[in-house]
Amino acid sequence: MSPFRGRASSGGDDTVPGSGSSLYTVKFSEMPDFLKNSLFVAAGGALGTLFRHLINVTTFIPAWPVGTIIENLTGALLLGLVAGWLATRKTAPDWVRAGIGVGFCGGYTTMSTFAADSFVVHVHQAPAWAAGYVAVSLVFGLLFAWAGLAAGREYGEARRQQ
Repeated sequence: MSPFRGRASSGGDDTVPGSGSSLYTVKFSEMPDFLKNSLFVAAGGALGTLFRHLINVTTFIPAWPVGTIIENLTGALLLGLVAGWLATRKTAPDWVRAGIGVGFCGGYTTMSTFAADSFVVHVHQAPAWAAGYVAVSLVFGLLFAWAGLAAGREYGEARRQQ
């Protein structure tokens, strides 16, 4: 018998019509934390990657990584906002943190493309352009993350006082 078939833990008749077997049902609240976190990381990663793809398709300029700059800077801002807000909420479930931080922001931002784009700009533009791209990405990425963190904490504190 498959590990996914058998009597449902609810004790009710969960028979699949026409199959003669019943399926286990699992409530979200009863899932192990590792499974909840993994599901939300996967879902968040899929959404983040989809958004990254859409930005790259709509902002494509040959030999100039506009999409990667947008993704990494807005991703740094978003991760800062979420981290700042969650720091004020001691009760936020781990799957929310994992789904947004590791999942969505991890799929949305891209270190590997940033590194590859740096070499493409170096080859097709000039070393000075590549250095500028790296400097803009790093400096503004840190500034956006810091601004997001500050704004997220401010928002979280204001909401907590209401």
